[in-house]
Amino acid sequence: MIGRILSVAAAALIALSVPSAANAQFYISGGATFPTGDFGDYAKTGWQIAGGYMFDLGTEGLSVGIDGFYGENKHKDLESVSPGLESDGKTNPYGIMGVVLYEFGMEGSVDPYLFGEAGWLAHKFSGDIFGESVSETDSGFGWQLGAGIGFPVSQSISIYGEGRYTAGTGDVSDTKFFSALAGLSFGI
Repeated sequence: MIGRILSVAAAALIALSVPSAANAQFYISGGATFPTGDFGDYAKTGWQIAGGYMFDLGTEGLSVGIDGFYGENKHKDLESVSPGLESDGKTNPYGIMGVVLYEFGMEGSVDPYLFGEAGWLAHKFSGDIFGESVSETDSGFGWQLGAGIGFPVSQSISIYGEGRYTAGTGDVSDTKFFSALAGLSFGI
């Protein structure tokens, strides 16, 4: 019950802070992921897609929004490390997070930016372990930090490239990776 009340309050706060639809941007991107730490011990370089919605807060360069992402990393050949482990498995990291972004450039020019995100992160592991098929999903709190640069193509369309670091806590504390993404943003 408290979770629902907080969700409704957060949605109302976001809706009230939207200055106008003219300041809204939708974006979509894709690229490569590079697992690190324990995740990097068994997962190969993979792919990720991301998309979301951002809107200006009225303060020069400051925006907030929501970001969703989904990716896949195939597993390394672990048979030589531990007999019985198969190499045909995969892990799918995905999540949805709130974003705070700050752009340093002038409107209509090249825009370098920094951002931070926090929210829900999931990690689905699928594969064969010692001849038995396993599919397990863990989720928990996750966060991302990143930087990028946008290049205007027209009044309302930009292309961009960015780097992100993603990490989780609790049940997803082993989920850590870097992403290199390129995408398109446009006003809606």
